[in-house]
Amino acid sequence: MKYLLWLALLVAVAAPVASGAGSKAPKASVAVIDDLPVVVVAGNGFKPREQITVSVTRGGKFGTKKVVASVTGAFRARFGFAGNPDSCLYTLVRATGSKGTTAVMRTMPAPCVPLAP
Repeated sequence: MKYLLWLALLVAVAAPVASGAGSKAPKASVAVIDDLPVVVVAGNGFKPREQITVSVTRGGKFGTKKVVASVTGAFRARFGFAGNPDSCLYTLVRATGSKGTTAVMRTMPAPCVPLAP
């Protein structure tokens, strides 16, 4: 009887692992990795060779680029405007892939202290 309980426990634990249940593909992500001299966005977790539309809104500026992910699902996109590393600015980065992969990064502005005259 004890043997059957151990066997049942082993099957209950091993079955989901063997079937891949609970092991999801990593989520796609994006981040601003550089502000100056231009804004550079990096992403990963996309499907290999997926065509991606990347848009950035930062400090009142907006840009869109089309890129293709590498075989590992990563990309970098350079935008033709300088960012402002000032933490008082709202940032929105959105990457949408042609195979359905999406990633969004938002940063809310920190409370800003006015400069003294």
